Amino acid sequence: MSHKFTRLELYQLVWSEPLRKLAKRFGISDVAVAKRCRKANIPLPGKGYWAKKEAGKQVFQPAFPPRGLGQSDVITFGGDDRYHSGREEESDEELLTATITPPPPFPDGLSEVTERAKQLVGKVRAVSLAKPHPLIARLLQEDEKRREKQKASPYPTLFDAPLFDSQFERRRLRLVNSLFCAFSRCGCTPSLHGREADSLAVQVGDQRVGFTVGPVKDRSRGQYPPRPLPSDSPMKLELDWYQPPPEIKARWQDEGDSRLEHQIEEIVVGLVVVGEWMYRASLWRFYEYRRDRQRELKEQIRRRNEEAARKERQRLEKIEAEHRNQLVAETRAWRQAFDIRAYIEAQLSCCKPRAEGEALTSLETWASWALAEANRIDPLLRDALPGAAR
Repeated sequence: MSHKFTRLELYQLVWSEPLRKLAKRFGISDVAVAKRCRKANIPLPGKGYWAKKEAGKQVFQPAFPPRGLGQSDVITFGGDDRYHSGREEESDEELLTATITPPPPFPDGLSEVTERAKQLVGKVRAVSLAKPHPLIARLLQEDEKRREKQKASPYPTLFDAPLFDSQFERRRLRLVNSLFCAFSRCGCTPSLHGREADSLAVQVGDQRVGFTVGPVKDRSRGQYPPRPLPSDSPMKLELDWYQPPPEIKARWQDEGDSRLEHQIEEIVVGLVVVGEWMYRASLWRFYEYRRDRQRELKEQIRRRNEEAARKERQRLEKIEAEHRNQLVAETRAWRQAFDIRAYIEAQLSCCKPRAEGEALTSLETWASWALAEANRIDPLLRDALPGAAR
């Protein structure tokens, strides 16, 4: 079972009772609670706080800190600890009865968020590869292994060639290294995937901001390994966000004398701002998802009810038609029985005075049989209520 709190709710809880008692209620360890609080920028009581408070001594409780950029305002214990939309936990039945309201407006706009990001990032400058970020150091080590392998091979191939020997790739690696070092200093975690470092990202709070660094003009896809680019090829950094809002800058590139190395601080600040904007966009996406899903569920219920009502009408109409047909059939049978009896009476009146012997016996036998047939047909002589199934 999961427990979900806002940052303020969790802050109030951890300052209301010791972590061990609180963690026991959540069914997890106090270490896990402390870890989640630190990640959510929620201060914790120091060592001896509860003993001092119980002894009546003066204790200090820090103020509730603001939410970090890109950080979720929701903390979940149990299941997935990361912020998520809640789709896994909220059933359709719960969603149907929920009151869905849009997220409240944020008190700060883009300019205020940018100022916060600048204060967080501080001064940033381009750095060399002499002291590379650990992730970049790994790429350089792998490149060195490829270089040694190619030297040792009697038949060296381009597939084993180092990836970052060209001036363009060396410059790209220095730029990524400068960005990664700046991100790490301000508490954001960079990451990369692939041996060519072509899939880059930085974790801003709880948001993964993906981006790429490469040539302004895409390389031709028909050749692998691709030919080295000229050293003076313009370079760009571009967001992976498929639909950034218009107020968010999604691309930086070499423009005249303003190379990307001169824009590193602006880029780092911009990507941190993107992390905050992605969080805000995720709240709206989740709100729109729940709103649309609730409408969809209500429409499904409406259609099911309409279909059930239609089938019920058809069932009742069928029963009514069957009763009507049965009534007509019973009326027809009653009239037929009445006519048979009248015919029997007419035959007896006509033939009985003249009949003698065997003819009379035969006439009476026929009359008895015909009357029995009339009685069998007559619905009034059956042991059933009118309209009952026969």
